[in-house]
Amino acid sequence: METINGSKPNIIVRAVIKIGRRRTFAALRAAEVRLIPDKRRWVGSHPGVKLVLSGMSSEEQLEDNIRTFSPFVPLGTQEEEVIGQAAKAIRARLKNSCTACRYCMPCPAGVDIPGNFAIWNEGAMYDIEEKARKAFKEKQEAGADAGLCIQCGKCEKVCPQGIGIRKDLADVVKDLSAL
Repeated sequence: METINGSKPNIIVRAVIKIGRRRTFAALRAAEVRLIPDKRRWVGSHPGVKLVLSGMSSEEQLEDNIRTFSPFVPLGTQEEEVIGQAAKAIRARLKNSCTACRYCMPCPAGVDIPGNFAIWNEGAMYDIEEKARKAFKEKQEAGADAGLCIQCGKCEKVCPQGIGIRKDLADVVKDLSAL
């Protein structure tokens, strides 16, 4: 049995990634943005992908999936280059390099350190600051927001990424508190 891209099967992809937000690609020229391929094709172009499961709620979406995969056309060199540029532009927007390993947890003050950093990073990467502010407000209401940091430094001693967590938590508060 072969995969959709002709390689040996061993990977089934259930959830397709966040690559469809066109406004995320403001750093790219307008012509390049139009070249960004369908995320399902990007996933299917990886070696070893046997199946891409795409959620559908209408016959129109089913027909779109059929058009995308019948016949399947892997990404071309130009499309791969545009994806690479888009990924580079998104990564450049990262506020810090938290991987959510959770070595910093539990925080003595109850701060959800990786959760706050995820909100902060996603807001910046995907240009969704208002959504990030709302999520931060929910963290505040849950008593787990960055503003509760007591500056003890326990988290920084165990962070494998070497993140200046105390400073970054203060920046989270500064960036996301203002409505």
